[in-house]
Amino acid sequence: AVSYNGELSYEPDRDEGRWRRTVYSFWKRTAPPPGVQLLDGPTRETCVVRRPRTNTPLQALLLLNDETFVEAARALAASVLTRPGEPGSGIDPVSARDGGRASEIFRRATARLPDAKESTALAGLSARQRTRFAADPAAARKLVNVGASSRGHELAAVELAAWTVVAQTVLNLDEVVTRR
Repeated sequence: AVSYNGELSYEPDRDEGRWRRTVYSFWKRTAPPPGVQLLDGPTRETCVVRRPRTNTPLQALLLLNDETFVEAARALAASVLTRPGEPGSGIDPVSARDGGRASEIFRRATARLPDAKESTALAGLSARQRTRFAADPAAARKLVNVGASSRGHELAAVELAAWTVVAQTVLNLDEVVTRR
């Protein structure tokens, strides 16, 4: 059922048709979807020349918890985890690998490399999340199975979950969310 009317229902496609276009959303003219309202979308009742700009905690919660955004973060993390390693790099210690992964996620989201402070924060976050999910593998499996897209079973759930949280954090940065 749609959130504003229990009698209406919307069923998304379950196959490749689900990703045929960028965004699918069920709209009712006088009641836009709650996520659109939280992100200051107009109601479509009247023409809007300039949308208001707000920043509320609900927007951050939507970007961290909505299935669409969790799935996008997981896909970003998986693409970085499965990218080929640097040729001739020899032994790849976890800290160096983590720094490269964090930098790649950050670069893809912001179109710039992280500075030293940001790199340290992201590396620390990935280590803490890996420890957290190693202690609670059920939570890791639950996170990586959010959404309809395949998570790719070649990746360990704990590792993918840890990097999904890193990707969620980066995707929720102000410079990623707000166009300046």
